Amino acid sequence: MELQPGKNLVDGYPILASLPTWLQWWRPRGEKIHQQTCQAFSYFQNEMLAKIENGTAKHCFGRMVNENRKKLGFDDKQAMFIGILLLQRYLIQAHRLSKLVQTQQEEHSTLS
Repeated sequence: MELQPGKNLVDGYPILASLPTWLQWWRPRGEKIHQQTCQAFSYFQNEMLAKIENGTAKHCFGRMVNENRKKLGFDDKQAMFIGILLLQRYLIQAHRLSKLVQTQQEEHSTLS
């Protein structure tokens, strides 16, 4: 399934979300993407919650959010999506660092 921000008209015109559900032609696609995203990342959320429960979770932002989610006004799904954002950010930075190291190694090998 293709993910593309702005693909649906409602992204540009949020007022369309107030239409009756049966008129929201984009909704089935969006709900499917949401369901797939939740399935894909629930593993990480469940792992974090299990580690918090058994006392093995390392001190991190994700742990803080999950431990305090009720006080912060988040439900489990919202806490999961915060974790997803952090995980994505980490993976993007790791990928950039990997590319930088690879480029430097290639430059160094051509100079030798």
